Amino acid sequence: MAMFLRRKHIVVGGKAYDYYAVVENVREGGKVRQKTVVHLGKLDLKDSRRVLEWLKGLALLSPGVMVAEASDVVPDGSVVFAPLLAAKAAWDFWGLGEAIKRVAGEDVSHLAFVMASNRLTDPGSKLFVSQWYPKTALPQLLGLRSEDVYDERLYRAMDELLPARHAVEDAVASKLREIGQDLRVILYDITSTYFLGRESELLKRGYSRDHRGDKPQVTVGLVTTVDGFPLTHRVYPGNTSDVATVFGVAKELKERFGAERAVFVGDRGMMSDENVKKLLRLGYRYILCLRQPNVPRLGDDFWKALPARAKESLVIRDVRRGRGRFVIGYNPEKAERDRKAREDLILKAKQQLERLAASAGKGRYRSKSGLLKRATKILVLLGAERYFSYDVSPRGRPRLHFSLNQDEVERSSRRDGVFVLRTNVLDLPPEEVVAAYKSLGSIERAFRALKSFVRIRPVYHRKDLRIRAHVFICVLAYLLERTLEHWMRKNGIARTWPDVLSELETLRWSWIEVGKKRIGRPDRPTPEQLPILEALGIAGEFGRMEVSDNP
Repeated sequence: MAMFLRRKHIVVGGKAYDYYAVVENVREGGKVRQKTVVHLGKLDLKDSRRVLEWLKGLALLSPGVMVAEASDVVPDGSVVFAPLLAAKAAWDFWGLGEAIKRVAGEDVSHLAFVMASNRLTDPGSKLFVSQWYPKTALPQLLGLRSEDVYDERLYRAMDELLPARHAVEDAVASKLREIGQDLRVILYDITSTYFLGRESELLKRGYSRDHRGDKPQVTVGLVTTVDGFPLTHRVYPGNTSDVATVFGVAKELKERFGAERAVFVGDRGMMSDENVKKLLRLGYRYILCLRQPNVPRLGDDFWKALPARAKESLVIRDVRRGRGRFVIGYNPEKAERDRKAREDLILKAKQQLERLAASAGKGRYRSKSGLLKRATKILVLLGAERYFSYDVSPRGRPRLHFSLNQDEVERSSRRDGVFVLRTNVLDLPPEEVVAAYKSLGSIERAFRALKSFVRIRPVYHRKDLRIRAHVFICVLAYLLERTLEHWMRKNGIARTWPDVLSELETLRWSWIEVGKKRIGRPDRPTPEQLPILEALGIAGEFGRMEVSDNP
């Protein structure tokens, strides 16, 4: 209730009098008028002590009203608020809490949000969530006391969370259809994340995308929409190859989400003749990238003319083959990556061959065949054998001679930036086929977010069940991040969540002590913060929320 002091000034017999009343604005019949709450009569406002005592007496008769001197108001700290309010809005939008609650109970539902919001706003090991929680406004948002969030309870919640994964993914799929997201194009890719500990059934050494081949890892497959919203995920043993995961994921998408006649888009590691046959049996259309940019019946003349054509168009050629087609595309960013990767590879191989030649020159190799085998092994392991010609001196002490194969370097450079898509989608223009493939970049961005911001790695858990739950929580955090960015973009704010987070962190929940009461409420947003809050749909909460409790 908003009340204020109204002064009425009258003059009687040439003498001026001031009368005061406490009034409030009320709306009656579509008009606003002032209603008197209490008449105060004549009041000398210069006597501040008397006025204060009178107001305190009035407050005793008015529940919810408090009057205090400035010296009675003591600041009592502040906690993280605005980023968590945004996270809660995204969590509720997808119905994640209700989905988890139906399967695992309200306690697990609350704690799952606590762990996901921790990953979204302040990533850290689960061991630190219990220490982080009291420093946030989550106790006010969730009604869950700080002393009720401790390590053992968090671990139990992780153990009970996984059975709710399908319910969560079904809720997300239903909401995606409701908001008009296109599930006819499904993106799938795979990554790995390493683990600090011993191997297990899930934790295996394999091809490490983190360049940590010395550590056991898990492999994570992620399915998203074209706009990057995660639909489902799978966790595989760390030695699982990309190509071995395709059929299981495609089958699950068809059975669970009704992905009939959907277009399955996958990167190079997914491509094999066997996978193509399996996708066809499931009724999928597909767009898969070949491991090597080779197309039958395209000779050397085509590749020699390629650089000139590539600069003219991102789609170089559309080749029909029976019931399928090959779409050859060009990506200037990929061209630069290919060039740098080749130069780095050649430099590394050259340095190792130079060291080997120097070692041979010192007489450390007695056998010419042994020296030749060693040189071959170096190049084969690096995958650089086609770039070098090498031999061992036929007479005298074994010496290594090598040179760069410039013709092969030139031949390879012609294919920089080139990718070849194999597809059975015949009714789309080649430009749209290429655009569908390039949308895989949304999954690559998801993996970067999971690894760099959400910090899915390294994994500290010791049980396979908790490792799977850890990945699930990180995917949920990424869903929240992607949702918040999507809302901002729809409202004309082209910023990433990590960028916005640094600005919202200053908008906190502040506590003050007034006498024997402790009162908390959100800080007032700045003009710069307000458009972000409006885009996220939480600006209205800042004027309504207030909590009072007794310490």
